[in-house]
Amino acid sequence: MKDSGVSYEELKAKVEGMIQNVTDPAKKQKIHLYGPLCSEIFRYQQKRDLHGHSLEDYFQTHLSWLTDTQKNEIRKLKE
Repeated sequence: MKDSGVSYEELKAKVEGMIQNVTDPAKKQKIHLYGPLCSEIFRYQQKRDLHGHSLEDYFQTHLSWLTDTQKNEIRKLKE
């Protein structure tokens, strides 16, 4: 679903629906314990993935002090 461009709210609703079907009390306890943290991690990752900046953008702005050799090394690491 995530790869198809579904919004965070739609994914959250789907997950909440799935959680309601869990009947095991131990699993429900884990869901309530870890669920909020998992949600925050997912939101952070989604925001990071949708920021729209590329490595080349960063080379021109924040990493302009790197030499061409250093930039090429970073490009190799990213591959």
